[in-house]
Amino acid sequence: VEGLAGVGAKSIATVWENASFTRGVCAAAPSLAETHQLQLTSAQEVINTPNITVLEPVVQKLAEEDPDVVVTCVYDCVPWMKAMRNVNWSPKAQVFTVCVGLHGFAEEMGPDAEYIMGVTPWESSLDIRDAVTGLSARDFADMFQQETSDVDVPFQAASAASVISIAVQALEGSDTTDEVALSQYIASNNFKTFYGDVGFDSNGQNNARFLLIQYDTSGIVRTVFPEETSSGPILYPMPSWDRRDCAKLSQCEVSGDTCTIEGKCACRQPDIYRPVGAGETAECIPREDMNFINTPLLGMGYFLVTAVLIFAAATLIWVYYYRKNMLVRASQPM
Repeated sequence: VEGLAGVGAKSIATVWENASFTRGVCAAAPSLAETHQLQLTSAQEVINTPNITVLEPVVQKLAEEDPDVVVTCVYDCVPWMKAMRNVNWSPKAQVFTVCVGLHGFAEEMGPDAEYIMGVTPWESSLDIRDAVTGLSARDFADMFQQETSDVDVPFQAASAASVISIAVQALEGSDTTDEVALSQYIASNNFKTFYGDVGFDSNGQNNARFLLIQYDTSGIVRTVFPEETSSGPILYPMPSWDRRDCAKLSQCEVSGDTCTIEGKCACRQPDIYRPVGAGETAECIPREDMNFINTPLLGMGYFLVTAVLIFAAATLIWVYYYRKNMLVRASQPM
């Protein structure tokens, strides 16, 4: 929320499914919105494991509210994404509490996953190196995947492995093996690990901020906030579905024209072409003013029309001039 407020977000809405974890995560939104001066437009609960049919009316309601940010606390994010697609609406920032960074989500959603955000304690794109091993978050993720053959690297694995680095740094920094002294040293210092810059509060909990992560326009997950450990900028606002479809699926930009924010085609030669369609169907077509006729033929047409008009004018002048002639008078209707 802090990161999004920093790039201009002014309002937020939350949706969560009826489960203890998802309800608890989204429950933090009102206080965060107040802290960072965002207007909370709505907060809605849906049934456990909601499908597209359940979620579409919720999206329609949000489309009327049009909040800048929507935080969706659900276990399966695909139905929510498809509901937004069906309604043809999306906020400027869509944040999930699960799904982002998981291989299955990215594989099923394809390019639609671009711009989607998530929150997590750790992500392999985190820009930090371990003070003991020199490993980056990406290095640890690669090693984990190689050893386990798992596609996804859970934050729990990185957290557990970072404990070894913290222990080594504490032993070296305190120069003692006394447990009480070690505990005091760990409690009062921060430790750079591939899990992050780890420090502990008075309750012994990691006081590091959660990360805001986002799929970039190439489908790669980036850590975008906090800035000091980010691997890429926050992409905000998220384009509308029509704008994205226009850019990726239509012939508009392929033909050298430009997709507008609304997902329509801005023609580079507006005197010759006009825009039609939106989204996937956006394109520029020739204006129906005979510009499909080549120049020599168009010139011949103009010449013939001009000749006919001159002949007609000459005929009228001749008739008027000889109007008193008996033959001419006889030829005129009564």
